[in-house]
Amino acid sequence: MTDLNGFLQNYYMELSLVYVAVLSVLSFVLFALDKVKAKLGRWRIPERVLLLCAGLGGSFGAFAAIRLLHHKSNCRRHPQFAIGVPVMMAAHTALLIWLFLQR
Repeated sequence: MTDLNGFLQNYYMELSLVYVAVLSVLSFVLFALDKVKAKLGRWRIPERVLLLCAGLGGSFGAFAAIRLLHHKSNCRRHPQFAIGVPVMMAAHTALLIWLFLQR
């Protein structure tokens, strides 16, 4: 059991980056899927799911989707995305920097 703890302590930064990368890809895919569904007039992915995925660590993917796909980018109609996602991204960046400095 102590070997596992040592492994996790040595690689927490790498594990954190993998976690953020996986959630970012998932977030981007969810935003893209929601955009396609919106264009087809089909059932949409709830906004709370998109925000939850971004908030749990996928803010980088959510931000990329907002910028590249122009989805949920209108500040007046979707301030929780246009303002909230960059704030989440700043918080996630600060957390990753803090984790890196703890090495």
